[in-house]
Amino acid sequence: HLPVSSFMAHEVVTVTPETTLIQALQKMMDADIGRLPVIEGDHVVGIITRTDVLGVIYPPESGQR
Repeated sequence: HLPVSSFMAHEVVTVTPETTLIQALQKMMDADIGRLPVIEGDHVVGIITRTDVLGVIYPPESGQR
């Protein structure tokens, strides 16, 4: 029975295409979020998820998935 606004973040945390993996991960940890929109100019050009970051840090072994 709570309004949607009680679950929403008021400040959207974003990154740019130039943001490094370490910087993106730090933003995720600082804000306790699992997704970062990638912004170029005034446009969203992608999204980085926690799963994306983990896949780079811990790549799956070949033949597994």
